[in-house]
Amino acid sequence: MTFLLVTVALVAMQPRPEAAPPVTAEVVPAPAPAPIAPLPEPPFETVEYVPPPAPAPVVEQAVSRADASLLELREAVRSREASDVLHQLALNAGSGPDDLPALARGVLGDFGYRARNGDRLHALLVASLSNQKSDAYIDALLNTAAARGEFTPPFALVLPTGRMDTGSLLQAMVRAAQG
Repeated sequence: MTFLLVTVALVAMQPRPEAAPPVTAEVVPAPAPAPIAPLPEPPFETVEYVPPPAPAPVVEQAVSRADASLLELREAVRSREASDVLHQLALNAGSGPDDLPALARGVLGDFGYRARNGDRLHALLVASLSNQKSDAYIDALLNTAAARGEFTPPFALVLPTGRMDTGSLLQAMVRAAQG
C-alpha cells in the first residue's frame, strides 16, 4: 500500500506543462502547375507484328517405283555405287557374301541399332547386297519396309524428312569393309 501512496504522490508533484498557445496557420495556395506540352511525334514508324508462317508439316511419303528407277538415281550417282563396291570387296577378299551379315550387323551396331536373329532391317540389307541390287533399289526397299512398320530405323539414320538415310548406311559399310 505504501507503494501506491508514493506513486500517487510523485504523480501529483509533477509540474504541469503550460498550455501552448493555439497554432493558427494560414493556408497559402500552391502555385498552379505549368501546362504539360504534348509529346513530340516519334521519329519512327510503328510496324504491326506479323508472326512468321508456321513451318510446313513433315509428311512421310511412300516410296514409289520412280524412287528406285535406274533413270532417276539422284544421290546414288557417284563414281561407283556403294553396293557394287561392297560386292567387289567381298569377291577380292575371297570371303564372298558370307561376311556381309557380320559386316551389316557391325555397321548397324555403330548406328545404335541392335540386329537380332530374324531382324527385318538386317535381313533386307544383307539380301539386297547379296543379290547385287543398286543403291537406289536398296534405298527404296528399306524406306518402303520402314514406312510399312516392318522395322524401326535407327535414330541416327533418320533424315528430317522422316526417310532412312541409306546412303550413309551403305557408305559406312564400304568404309568398314575397306578398313
